[in-house]
Amino acid sequence: MLIELILGLCRSDSQQIDASLKPILLAARLSRRGNVLSYPITFVRKELFQADNWRHDRVSTNLMRDLTVMEQPDFANRFVSGEVKEIDCGRFEMMFAKIQKEFHGPLRQFLERRNPNWETDRKRLTEQQCEEIKVAQSIWKLEAPGRFLDQLKIERTARNLEKASHGCDAYFETQSSILWESASSNYNFDRKASNDFHDWVQLLYLAHPSYCMVTADTKWKLRASKSSQSNRILTIDEFLSAA
Repeated sequence: MLIELILGLCRSDSQQIDASLKPILLAARLSRRGNVLSYPITFVRKELFQADNWRHDRVSTNLMRDLTVMEQPDFANRFVSGEVKEIDCGRFEMMFAKIQKEFHGPLRQFLERRNPNWETDRKRLTEQQCEEIKVAQSIWKLEAPGRFLDQLKIERTARNLEKASHGCDAYFETQSSILWESASSNYNFDRKASNDFHDWVQLLYLAHPSYCMVTADTKWKLRASKSSQSNRILTIDEFLSAA
C-alpha cells in the first residue's frame, strides 16, 4: 500500500531514506498508467454500494501530488534537512492510527467479552475451549457483514448485507482467522496486529471481481483459504506463472 510506504519513509532515519524511497519511486512509475486507487475503505463504498464520499477522494489526489514531489532529484536531501513541507508525515500517522483503531476495535471487544483475560492467558487449550472458540468464530463471521456496514455508515438492507458478505469474504475470513489465533494464544495482538492490519485491509480490493492480490507473505493465502475469493490471492511465483 502506497500510504504504508510513505509512512515508512516518514519513520526512516537519514541512513534509510534512499532505501525507503526506492519502492515509492517504483509505485510512482506504475501509477503513471492511471490514478492511485482509492483507500480500501473508500474503494469498497464505491465499488459495492455506489456511496460517493468526495472528501475521501482527496486521498488519492493528494498521493499523486506527493509522488510528484518525491520524484524530484533532490528530494532525499531536502527531506532529511527538513526543507520538504509538502509531505505531512503527521497526516499519515493520524490516518493509520484512526483507521486501525476503528477496524481492530470490534475484534478486541469481542475477544474481551468472551474472556477478559485473553491477552494474558497462555495456557494450553482444552478440547472444550477449542470448540468454544470455533463457535465464537462462526458467530463473528456471521455478524461481520452487519458490523462492517455500520462502520461504513451504510444501511443494513438485505441487499447490502449480501453485497458485503460476497464482496468482502476474504477480508472477513482473514479476520476470523486472526480471532482464532488471538483467542488460542498463538498471536500477539498488540505486536502483530498493527502491522498485519495494513495487509489485511488490502483484501477489500478483491471486491472488484477482476482484481487479485499478489503477496510474498504466504500467511495471507493460508488465512483466507476458506474464502470464496482465495483463488485471487496469489503468491509471487503463482502470479508469474499465470502471467
